[in-house]
Amino acid sequence: MSQKERQRYHLLQMVMDGKSTLKDAGERMWVSYRHAKRLKKKLINEGAKGLIHGNRGRPSPKALNRELTERIIELSLNKYTNFNDTHFTEKLKEEEGIT
Repeated sequence: MSQKERQRYHLLQMVMDGKSTLKDAGERMWVSYRHAKRLKKKLINEGAKGLIHGNRGRPSPKALNRELTERIIELSLNKYTNFNDTHFTEKLKEEEGIT
């Protein structure tokens, strides 16, 4: 669990123990009352694992494959050495067909 998720767990546990209100916990977590209710429900149904973000451990859908990344790095180091980021990106699109 991240520090943010541990803090949410602690605050929601205080709500469930009757030591705090859901409104106060939501404000301390910087979320709306409605979202605080959702988090409390997930904590009750799934336990602490319910507070962990659902995308944790998954690769990004925007990530490039390794071969393409290596090709881009090679081009930047050899063929397009003195290009700034914008010009390099334009040349990748125009000359190399990489978008």
